Amino acid sequence: MKYSTQLPPALIKWVKRHALDHDTKDYEVVRAAVELLKAAEEQRTPQAVELLPV
Repeated sequence: MKYSTQLPPALIKWVKRHALDHDTKDYEVVRAAVELLKAAEEQRTPQAVELLPV
């Protein structure tokens, strides 16, 4: 399934660079980051709570 969102240019550049450096796709980097945030939120870690806008 395709999904779209807006990210600041510096973050897009970081995602693309990270993907290139690790021989993966940019969407895989974003998916892994979202999955980590979701897992942290489910465990209610302070780091996750600080990152969430709501």
